[in-house]
Amino acid sequence: MSYYYQIFGWILKFFYDLVGNNYALALIIFTVFFRMILLPSTISQQKGAAKQMRMQAKLARIQEKYKDYHKPDRQQKMAEEQQALYQQEGYSSMTGGCLPLLIQLPIMYGLYGAVYKPLSYILGLGADVVEKLGAAYTEITGEAVQLGGRVAHGEMLILGKIEEIAAQAEGISQEVINALTNFDFTILGVPLYGVPSMDTFKNFGSATRDEKLLLLIPILAALTSLMSSLLIQARQNKNNPQAAQMKSMTIMTMLMMPAMSLWITFSLPAAVGVYWIISNIVAFFQTLILGYTHEPRKLLAKLMVEETIERRSREANLKGVEKLNNEN
Repeated sequence: MSYYYQIFGWILKFFYDLVGNNYALALIIFTVFFRMILLPSTISQQKGAAKQMRMQAKLARIQEKYKDYHKPDRQQKMAEEQQALYQQEGYSSMTGGCLPLLIQLPIMYGLYGAVYKPLSYILGLGADVVEKLGAAYTEITGEAVQLGGRVAHGEMLILGKIEEIAAQAEGISQEVINALTNFDFTILGVPLYGVPSMDTFKNFGSATRDEKLLLLIPILAALTSLMSSLLIQARQNKNNPQAAQMKSMTIMTMLMMPAMSLWITFSLPAAVGVYWIISNIVAFFQTLILGYTHEPRKLLAKLMVEETIERRSREANLKGVEKLNNEN
């Protein structure tokens, strides 16, 4: 899998070189770039929502038809009619919802793999050099550093101790040391190699400046996620009034992602949290814009017009064939 992550690393490195060795700006462009790549899957979800809206009334009629029948065979009959409706309308849960999400997963894995390894992918250090730096880190801190695997953030830990490592690392060229010490792995003063800690709240008075700044990452991750969730929920309530009536389920769903964002970003290096924040912000504006350009009701109206044109064309062709058969 290292070759797969390396592809994303090369793309991040390209943006890093493009913006004049500014890692924070490169990470922002990197995130926006892949959100744009994932835009077609987001649009696909919007179209799936439109098709689902089209079927709601028909599904309701089927459910109404069988509401007084609780025998297994009648319930089976209802399920068969619903499945036939899905096939007739050309809708499936895969194309409407699951498939776009599945498409995003491999990209997310690659993104995280690239963000976790700044020494390998941005500075282009060889594995032997990174291992020597890891050994120096262990000697200084007494803690083993994990360098292998997609989510091993050993390279970020090394950056956090780079000045001490540079002073005593053996077998490392001065050129590499200079590259490391000149590498700005911060954004607005926040050290991207640091991991936010809940203990900072308990010891806020004695906490260092960096520890306090790191608290901004999970807080912003949760707030931006909540912002997106509120917008998405508002859109869903508008397009599906019945869903708005399920208040307890709606609130739980709306708060799930922000809570998850808060919990996860308290256990990951700040660089991953920043990626998460940027991604949430871009997703918010995508949802806002697509709410007008690909609003489900507009898509539904367009879909019905297209189906009407297609049906009339098919009927005209059948009449033409029938006429030719009669003449012959």
